Amino acid sequence: MICFACGNAVKFINDADNSEMVFHSPGNGVQLISASAALSIFAVVENGVNPRIFVCRYPDFEIISVLEG
Repeated sequence: MICFACGNAVKFINDADNSEMVFHSPGNGVQLISASAALSIFAVVENGVNPRIFVCRYPDFEIISVLEG
């Protein structure tokens, strides 16, 4: 699995079968991405001052936590 920021979204590409999935950021764009394959979660940091961090479950993209402040 490969993931990268793509505008206001994160694109996931499965290199085994070339399938693609897109997570659209609920915040103000995408500044940083971090992932844990062991836990099947990823985090997206939005752009701007005092950004929120969205922690999401993969592959259903459910937001499990929003960190602010």
